[in-house]
Amino acid sequence: MLVTVLVVALILVMFAALLMLAGIAGVAGRLPRNRFLGVRSPETLRDDESFALANRVAGPTMIAASVIVLAGSAAAAVLGWWIGAAVAALTVVGAILVAGMGASLGIEASASRPAADACSSCSGCSLAQACQPEPEH
Repeated sequence: MLVTVLVVALILVMFAALLMLAGIAGVAGRLPRNRFLGVRSPETLRDDESFALANRVAGPTMIAASVIVLAGSAAAAVLGWWIGAAVAALTVVGAILVAGMGASLGIEASASRPAADACSSCSGCSLAQACQPEPEH
């Protein structure tokens, strides 16, 4: 059973490292849009600036979630089988809640950004006249 607890603790440490890297990269504005890491929603994926803003806002909570998971993995390794497993499970749930709240704040921040003008790229299109307001007679 000791091996099982240590394997669970190691998996939690790897999960915490992933959260920590995503949080630090998000806060630094160095997390590019990708398939795997970061806050991903229709609001955040509409452009690179929205994605960067959402992850800058959510980054501190990702780092906090990482610290929570690290504490849970240490507790799982020290406390033993049943109590350690329960503490590890509770810390994972707590970390998911903390990261989820941060993601929600990031999505709100991204959604509050003004959308690009509908006619910002119409100058070269054949329907450019349709984007212009009607002249007054």
